[in-house]
Amino acid sequence: TVESLPPMGVHVKRDGRRTTFIRDPTNPLAFEVSGVLTPSSEYQTLGLNSGKEFTPADLAKLLKQNRHLFASQEEAMVVISDLMSFKADVNTKVIASNDSRGGRVNAVEVAANTNVPVSFLVNIPLFKGAAKQKLKVEIELDVRGSSVSCTLHSPDALLTMNETSDSIIDEQLKTFIEAGITVLEV
Repeated sequence: TVESLPPMGVHVKRDGRRTTFIRDPTNPLAFEVSGVLTPSSEYQTLGLNSGKEFTPADLAKLLKQNRHLFASQEEAMVVISDLMSFKADVNTKVIASNDSRGGRVNAVEVAANTNVPVSFLVNIPLFKGAAKQKLKVEIELDVRGSSVSCTLHSPDALLTMNETSDSIIDEQLKTFIEAGITVLEV
């Protein structure tokens, strides 16, 4: 009978996007089931919001191998072509001054004009098992001397992941709450 079952509970860690159902939490051999919202393999393959750096040629190669992730194949070919024939006009301005009253200015201003588009659209799921959605991805360039590195960022993806993870977790918790099982946010 239900009355003879040991106590049960669900622990929720929203920042880790994890829920854990524990049956008989006082028992070290307790029955436990966890669920984790994991970023999709497509999201991870592109290195979105990870800070992973690519040369323009390496980014072109990655995007060429994964052009099926683009929302538009025409846009994919333009972005890949522009990265493969990367051109940039880099202007560097150095300001250095020192006055007799202890004030100093040391600044380097770098501006780059390039043929690479600022952003493009992908059509990927954010979480494993989720539906695909169109997201804007920005190409950020970092110029260091004569070398250039590219990173892929998507503020849209971060915002959507944070908003949808909470709603997905809340939807899953409804079943436990309706069954009278204790839910503990940790």
